[in-house]
Amino acid sequence: KINVLFKIWDTAGKEQFQLEGHKNWISMVAFHPNNVLLASASQDKSVKLWDLNEKKEVATLGPYTDTVWAVAFSPDGAVLASGHTIWDAQTGQELLSLSPQRNIAGGGVSGQVAFSPDGYRLAVVKSLSNEVTIYDATPLPEKP
Repeated sequence: KINVLFKIWDTAGKEQFQLEGHKNWISMVAFHPNNVLLASASQDKSVKLWDLNEKKEVATLGPYTDTVWAVAFSPDGAVLASGHTIWDAQTGQELLSLSPQRNIAGGGVSGQVAFSPDGYRLAVVKSLSNEVTIYDATPLPEKP
């Protein structure tokens, strides 16, 4: 059983604290624009949200059926994308699972995700097919 640690260091090279929770390798991390939340994607098939001020895990998103390779916060920090799923960054509630109907260009496994600067588009790199799919990411409907 693997227990993966985040080690947080200061600029002088002194360890400040550790965060633990993932059970397999971490594949990507992303900072929230407020610099307090950190999202981590993992080979344990989960995404975790961490509060760096409180030094603790605040949410686990998923479960996924496979490794989660990528995470990205929208420019305003309201939502988090992980693969083809968009989550409310504050509550951890799933807002949207992107489907082909929302696909506006191109068409695997998500290797990278990135929001456009205005937050209206989401680019997803499909690493197995070497394709980039661009989704219309707004307006995001609220789930009941």
